[in-house]
Amino acid sequence: MSSHFGEANRAAFRAQVIDLDAGTTVKPNPPLDPEEAATIARTHLKSLAPVGTPGASYREPVLIVAPPSTGAGAAPPPPEHPR
Repeated sequence: MSSHFGEANRAAFRAQVIDLDAGTTVKPNPPLDPEEAATIARTHLKSLAPVGTPGASYREPVLIVAPPSTGAGAAPPPPEHPR
């Protein structure tokens, strides 16, 4: 490697300024709008409702699995991949 390897990285790191006071002041979070809070609570409660409850937003996932293929009925490999 040459003596110039990493020169740009070293220059970029030297240019960074460390602010020791960063993060010392605490900014309060803005309060939630009452309408927004009600919507979030309603959606959360619907997601916790048991399956079959009117208004529940949760639906049971369905997994469809093909039956296992037998040796005689198995599909042949593609022509570009001979056995």
